[in-house]
Amino acid sequence: MDVALDPAAWGLLILTGGFIGLCFGLFGQAGGLALAPALLIVLPLCGVTAEAAPRLAVTTALAILIPVTIGQAEGRLSWKAIDWDLILLLAPGAAVGAVIAAMVAGNLDGRIVALLLGSGPILLALRLSRHAGGGRGDGEPRNPSLIALTLKTVVGGAFAALTGVSAGLVLARSLARALPSAKATATASALTLPFAFTASVGALLVPAPLTCGPACAGVLFLPALAAIGMSAVLIAPLALRLRPFLPSAPASRLMAVFAMALLCTAGLRSEGLGSLLVETHESALELALGSLCDPHPAPAAPIFDSETLALTPISEVR
Repeated sequence: MDVALDPAAWGLLILTGGFIGLCFGLFGQAGGLALAPALLIVLPLCGVTAEAAPRLAVTTALAILIPVTIGQAEGRLSWKAIDWDLILLLAPGAAVGAVIAAMVAGNLDGRIVALLLGSGPILLALRLSRHAGGGRGDGEPRNPSLIALTLKTVVGGAFAALTGVSAGLVLARSLARALPSAKATATASALTLPFAFTASVGALLVPAPLTCGPACAGVLFLPALAAIGMSAVLIAPLALRLRPFLPSAPASRLMAVFAMALLCTAGLRSEGLGSLLVETHESALELALGSLCDPHPAPAAPIFDSETLALTPISEVR
C-alpha cells in the first residue's frame, strides 16, 4: 500500500521543519543532531513502515542539510571566511566517505540502521557537551598532516552518512586544530554541501521501498524533504537573531542534552530497534552461558558382541 499524506501529516511535517529551523538557528550545525531522530519519530506517523523508516530518516536528513546549510550562510562574510583551498582538498574525501556508507548501508538490516542513527548522534552530543566553551581546538591552529586529515575526512564522511548528521559537525574539531575559529566554522559548514549532495545522489539511485510508492524517490521521502526543508530554511534566519542572547557553553550543553533526550524518545518508539536490542541481548546470553547450561554429552558405552567375547581367550581379555 502506497504512502498517502493527509493535511494533518503535512501540518506535522511543517511543524517539524519549524522546530528543526529553530534548532539550526539557535545552535548552528549542532542543531542537525535533532534532524534524523525527529524524522525517525515523524515518518511512521506519516504512514511509513517501521522497517523503512530508519533508512528514509537518515537519507532524507542528509538531503535536508543542503537547503538549510545554504540558508544559514551569513552573507559575504561567511563565504569569505571559508578556506576554499582546504575545501577543494577535503571535499572528495567526504564524498568518498558518503559513497562507502551508502554501499554499507544497502546491506544492513533496517534495525541496525536505527541503532547507528541512535548511537552516532549520542556520541557527538556527548563530545559537544564535553568540549563546550573551549578546548584544544580554540588555541593556535596547527599544521596537521594532509594525509591524516584526508583519512579523517573519509572516515568522518562515512560515519556522518551512516548516522544522518552533517560531515562538518563530525569534522569540526579536526578543522579547528588546523584553522582559526571563524575559518574552521565556515569551512565545516561549506564541507557539508558536497558531502550531502553526494549522499543525496546516491540515495536517488537506490530502489525505493515497495510500500512507499510515489512519495519516495529512491530512499528519499519527498514530502518530508519539501515541507521540512522549506519551513526550516524560513525559520532558521529568524532564530539566528536570538543566538547572541544564548551563552555559548550552556547552549551547547543544552543542545547535547536535548538531542540525547530526543534520541531516547525515538528509540522507545522504534519497534525495530527494540527488537534488535532484545535479539542482541539474547544472543549474547546464549553465547556466554550456553556452554555452562548445556550438559556435556556422556561418553558412548562400548558395545560388546557376545560371539566375539565367547571366542576370545581369557588371556587376551586380561
